[in-house]
Amino acid sequence: KLAEDKKLLLQEIEKYNGLVLDSASNTDVAVVEHSLTGESTVSQIWPWEVHGSG
Repeated sequence: KLAEDKKLLLQEIEKYNGLVLDSASNTDVAVVEHSLTGESTVSQIWPWEVHGSG
């Protein structure tokens, strides 16, 4: 089940990246995959994630 969800997530990221005209706003699939392993030190992988605002 987890592998299926990961595959769906990565497909949706690719779809999102295809819709976004500004390549700077694209989500890096490799970074997402690495973050899902739990080994990543990157805390902000999503363009809408802005920590400390609010």
